[in-house]
Amino acid sequence: MTRNVPDPRTGSERDTGRDGGATVDIIGKKWLELTRDDLGALPTVERECSVVCASGDRTVATWTGVPVRDLLAIAGAPPSTTHLHLSSADNYHVCVRIAAAFDALVAVTRDGADLANGNCGTRFVGTQIDGKQSIKAVARIEPVSIEPGNDPAEQVMRPVTDRENG
Repeated sequence: MTRNVPDPRTGSERDTGRDGGATVDIIGKKWLELTRDDLGALPTVERECSVVCASGDRTVATWTGVPVRDLLAIAGAPPSTTHLHLSSADNYHVCVRIAAAFDALVAVTRDGADLANGNCGTRFVGTQIDGKQSIKAVARIEPVSIEPGNDPAEQVMRPVTDRENG
């Protein structure tokens, strides 16, 4: 993270990355744009997690990454956060309860193998995250507050500009 600039859509400060590679944006009071180097410089943990793919295949692996809880603290996520809206580099979106996401990681390795050597670079995984929520190539993590009775799936389908300007 090298410099802070205000994001014109949200007014949040935005930390811009150094190396121009794949980045993960975390939105909060500060907008973090973390490169793989930035993620590698943060404290990481290992966690054994199971992922059930769309094909039905179940994989158990040891994932190493930065705890989502830590990333949200650095970005200054609002205390009213009830869910996280996550987007992948290929524009896949999920909405995850904050209670489940607190145990999750933005993983950079799987069983010791660097995810940059595969096709995804990063992966959102956790013990309470199901297969369809375990997105590859995490591009954006945004805390949202969803009122009781509202469907989190509707939040996923709204364009970013609606949330930020609405």
